[in-house]
Amino acid sequence: MRVPMRLAMVGAMLRHHEAGIAAVERRLEQEQDLVLRTLLERAGAEGVLPADVDVPEAITVLVGPLLFAHLTETVPIDEGFADRTLDRFLAAYRPT
Repeated sequence: MRVPMRLAMVGAMLRHHEAGIAAVERRLEQEQDLVLRTLLERAGAEGVLPADVDVPEAITVLVGPLLFAHLTETVPIDEGFADRTLDRFLAAYRPT
């Protein structure tokens, strides 16, 4: 039994669409990583964070609570939560 031509075309379009979505998601992740890396490196250069800050680890420490709150929906992610998360991050990474 042959698959109708339209169904085959829809399948091809969906595969193309999925690939396009995946490419956009990869680009967004790269852009987000670049922004976070740039901010943390600049904060290290300006003395807000230690100059030798481990940037990938610091990104994880900063973003982790926000991501966990989003995934579990246990804490509302509002301005207050974001501020407290940033305050805790800065306190943990304060240069000595």
